[in-house]
Amino acid sequence: MPDTPNEESVDDIFPMKLSPAEYELIDDWHKLSYWSGRNSFIKEKVFRRAARHPIPFMAVTLGYCARWRAHRTGITQHQLINKYSTQIELAVNNPIGSRMDEDDLVMTLTGLALQEERYGEQAKASECIQRVLQIQRNRTTMADGVAQAFSFFFLSVMVPRSYIIPLEGMQSLVDFLRRGEELVAKQNTAEYLAMVPRRASIFGYESDLYRLLASGPRPSKVPPSDRSYVVNKMVPTTDWTHSAALIYLLTALLSLRDSPSRTSRFLDYLMLMVRKYGLDRDESCESLAFLLTEEDCDYDLKASHRVWATADLLQMIKVLPRDLQFRFNELVLGQLMMTSRNDSVDNFEKDLYAIR
Repeated sequence: MPDTPNEESVDDIFPMKLSPAEYELIDDWHKLSYWSGRNSFIKEKVFRRAARHPIPFMAVTLGYCARWRAHRTGITQHQLINKYSTQIELAVNNPIGSRMDEDDLVMTLTGLALQEERYGEQAKASECIQRVLQIQRNRTTMADGVAQAFSFFFLSVMVPRSYIIPLEGMQSLVDFLRRGEELVAKQNTAEYLAMVPRRASIFGYESDLYRLLASGPRPSKVPPSDRSYVVNKMVPTTDWTHSAALIYLLTALLSLRDSPSRTSRFLDYLMLMVRKYGLDRDESCESLAFLLTEEDCDYDLKASHRVWATADLLQMIKVLPRDLQFRFNELVLGQLMMTSRNDSVDNFEKDLYAIR
C-alpha cells in the first residue's frame, strides 16, 4: 500500500470544501511518521474514518496538522487553529446537534486529546481521553473498529501523568502473569495441541509474530531527509506499543481459553492480518498494536473489554523501571511461546515489590 492514497480517491471522501492551505495540511498528514516509519495503514484507516464527518476531520487531521506546523515553525497564533478549535469545542459540547454518532465523537475527542497532549494543555488532553473511555466502556453497541483502535493507540503513546505505581497496580500485573502461567499449563499438552496445532508454532522463534514481538533494537526506517516529519521523538512509542501488543495477545488467548475452536480461528486471523498488512516485512509495533485493537475479525472473536483491560495494564507498564518493563515483556512473550525466557514470575514479583 502506498504511503499516500490515490489523489482521486482522497478527493472523493473529503467531507468539506478545502482551501489551498488545508490541502497543504493534508499533505503534512501523509508525511508525518513515528520513528519506526510512516505506518501508512494506521494513517490511511484513521484518515478515512475521520473523513466521514467534518468535525472529526478537523480534529484528527486538519487541526492536528495545523498545530504541528505552528509548533514546527514557532508560530503561536494561526487563523486555521482558532477556526478549528471553535468549531470542535461547539461540536463536542453538543454532539447530537452536530449530528455526530458515538464513534464520530470518539474520533473527535481523541484527535483533540492528541493535539492537546503534544501542543497544548495536558490537563485538557486527560479530560478528553477520560470522556472517550467513559463512552467506550459504557456503550451498548459495537464500537467502530478504527475509532476503537485510534483511541487505544492514543492511550498507548500518552505520557504517564504519574510515575508512581499503586500497590493494586503491581498486584494486577502479577495476577496477569499468573493467569498466563495457568494458560500455558492448560494449552501446552498433547491433547490441546491436537485440537489447536498452530498454538505450538505461531509465536515460535522462526515465526513472523516472534520477529514482531521479540525485544531488541529497532532502528528507524525513516530516511534522514524525512526525519523533520517524525513526531514525538522523545517518547518511546515503539517500546510502549510493543508492550501493548504483547498484553493484548495474551489477554485475547485468556479470554478464548475455554474454546479451542475459537482460539484456532483467532490464531488463523492473526496470521492473515500479519500477511495482509505486510507486517512480516515491515516489523512495526505501532502498526501491530493498532491493527490488533481494531479487531477486524469475526464477531464472536471480538471483545472490546480486552482492549481496555490491555490499556489499563499498559499504563502501569509504562511507569516501571526499564529493566522491569523488559522482564515483564519477556515473561509474556515466553507465555505466548509456551517456553521459558530465563526468568520467573516469582522473581519478577519479588523485584517488582522491591521498588516501592
